Order: sequence, then structure tokens, then C-alpha cells
Amino acid sequence: MKLKLPEELMLLALNDHTGNITPAAAMYINFSMSCAILLELAIAERIQLKNNVLELFDEGKKVRDPLILEGLEAIEKSGKKYTIDHWTQELVFYIEDFQKKLLDSLIDKGILIKDKKKIIGIFSKSKYILQAPEVKQQITKRLHELVLNSPKPSARTIMLISLVGACNLTGEVFKDAKKQKIAREKIEDISMNMIAGIEINRLIHDIQEAVGRAVNTAVPILPN
Repeated sequence: MKLKLPEELMLLALNDHTGNITPAAAMYINFSMSCAILLELAIAERIQLKNNVLELFDEGKKVRDPLILEGLEAIEKSGKKYTIDHWTQELVFYIEDFQKKLLDSLIDKGILIKDKKKIIGIFSKSKYILQAPEVKQQITKRLHELVLNSPKPSARTIMLISLVGACNLTGEVFKDAKKQKIAREKIEDISMNMIAGIEINRLIHDIQEAVGRAVNTAVPILPN
């Protein structure tokens, strides 16, 4: 099953035990999701940079994924010309109920199930349980192979590992302490340098650099 970058990132951000976004990623999830949508739009050649301003490009590929399409429409409906830095920080806030829609799409695909429970008999709290754990396992395996075995990676896998670093998810993806240490040392290099060896357009490179800057400047938040 081929998932989009925001879907893969959401699966990695969900804690397998609590069924909610891991606290380590909570501060960074919106920025990382904005970058993930922009990367998908750049891959589809639907956005372009002109004088450091993000603009729509009508002659690219048709965007079929509903959430990625909402991101495209949000840029169009904004009526203003913003820089790439604005959209990497703000795009998901232009999409109503973004996280809910993303989780619902993973439920519709049979990857997650929603479990709703009452707290103190009054308040309800939802958690999202993996229905198809092999999907997340396969994503994690790809990332482990990239960081620990250094094969020739796909552009998408490099983009995803960059998003993992930006979202403070390294500790979630690489549970083993030794592997985690290696991963932390290598993700910055992968994010900023390996992308240069892959055939990729300038806009994707610019978004990638924004993600790389986040890896360098993010202050880790430790789970409670």
C-alpha cells in the first residue's frame, strides 16, 4: 500500500501504546505536516518558487489525494503571495480539522481503528490503534535500512527521514539506544547532503533545507 508522506509521518508519530501522538513530537507535528504536504505538491509539480515566493503551477500532475488537494486549494484561496518559510510553518492551519482528516484516511484504508472511551463517565477520549501493524513496520524498516545500512535510497525515503528528524521522532523510530545514537548523528547529514545526489527539482531542495534547519534548531521534548 503506497501512502503519502503525511500519512507515513502520522503513523510514525502515533504511540503504539497510548494510541495518540507521542509527546516528543507534539510540538513539531504541525510544522512537519506542512512540510510533508508541500513536498507532495512539489513532487507533483503543482507549486513553484518565484523570487522566493510560493506560487501555483497549473501544468503539473493531477493531485488525487484529498488532503494534499486541500493543501493546494488553501494556497490558492489564501489570495496572498507568501514565502516558502510561511507555508512550511502555517499550511496545516489553513486546512480545517487536518489531523482528524488524516487519521480518518488511515482508518478508511484499514490501517487504524478508532477507540473511544469515557473518562470519569463524562468526557470521551479517542485513541487510534494499529489495525495493520505491518504497514508501520515496513515504513520503519525502510528508515532503518537507510540510516544503518546506507543503501541507495529513494528521494521519498530521504524526505521521510528528514521529516522524522524535524518532528523529533528519532527516538520513536530507533528504539535501541545504540541505533538511536547512530541515527541522530546521521540524520542531519542525510537531510542536508544526500538530497544533492538525487535528481530533484529546486523547490523540493528548498523545502528540504527548511526541514533540515528544523532538525538543527529544534529543542527536544522528552516524553512524560
